[in-house]
Amino acid sequence: MHFDKIDKKDFQKTNRISRKYNMQWKKYAGRSSIGDCSNLFQRLRPTDYYDFYLKYTKDGEETVHNREVFKHCGRTEEEIEEVARKYMAECGNTSFTFEEFVKNVYMHTIIETYDGQTKEQDVNQVLANLGYTYEKPEKSEDSRFGIDFKVYKDGKLVFVLQIKPISFFLGSKNYSLIQDRIGAFEKQSLVMDRLHVPTYYMVYKADDNGNVGWLTENGKLCFELKRLCNQENGLPYELPNEFMKI
Repeated sequence: MHFDKIDKKDFQKTNRISRKYNMQWKKYAGRSSIGDCSNLFQRLRPTDYYDFYLKYTKDGEETVHNREVFKHCGRTEEEIEEVARKYMAECGNTSFTFEEFVKNVYMHTIIETYDGQTKEQDVNQVLANLGYTYEKPEKSEDSRFGIDFKVYKDGKLVFVLQIKPISFFLGSKNYSLIQDRIGAFEKQSLVMDRLHVPTYYMVYKADDNGNVGWLTENGKLCFELKRLCNQENGLPYELPNEFMKI
């Protein structure tokens, strides 16, 4: 299944699948199924969603002959269809179409990765302007501690930073999302135990054209998790409705 364009608004319609079958998707969200999307973004340097889609699938075609070795590379359109087919089967009797499941896989691999990585570039600029240096965590740290940046001042690690879309802190009926929020508290406790620094969050909202605003309160862009949601039940708190463009 080939697409002649990647229309974010169209592909976002499949977020209904993500909300309903988030637990099932996690089985296929790993690098072994869809490649190392963040690393692919850095290596392929896409200019927009469609460019990323083309480069991602081309990278898949160039490495498909030995997927065991090139398991973190891109995927062919046929491989993505197979992921979508298995994902759909995992969801049992569903009213969503196969094409919607394919689009949902690309929503995760292409659009969410592109948005997340471009947001990190905003954060890079903010940290540099404030005199901080930073580094990306090791892959094991990223998955274990749930962090996007390790932030330093005068060569000393002072905090870690996690970047999240506002949707992560909205809604009280999605069980999987609620568990993810509770899990975030557990991960920040691990960070404090192992790295001895706090975890802060920067939260963004993007419109259909990719324009980004960052959640702010009293001029601050960084939040403690306990300001955003409840540690005991994972339910979100009422958030400010102020967003700043960086």
